[in-house]
Amino acid sequence: MAFDWKRLESDERQRYDRLAVVLGAVFTVLGAVGIVVSVLTGRPGGATGSVVWLLIGVAVLVAGLRARRP
Repeated sequence: MAFDWKRLESDERQRYDRLAVVLGAVFTVLGAVGIVVSVLTGRPGGATGSVVWLLIGVAVLVAGLRARRP
C-alpha cells in the first residue's frame, strides 16, 4: 500500500491553518485587554504596544480564516 503524501500535506496545512486562527484570536484578545487595562488605569500612552498586538492578532486571524476556506 502506497503512502498518501497529498493527504499528509493537506492534514499538515489544516493544522497550521487552525494554529493561525487560534494564535490570531489569542493575540487579538491580548491586545484588546491591554488597551482596556491601559485606558482604565489612566495611561492611554501604554496602549501603543497593545494596539500592535491587536493588529498582529487580527492579521493572523484573517489570514488563518482565509486559508481555511476552500
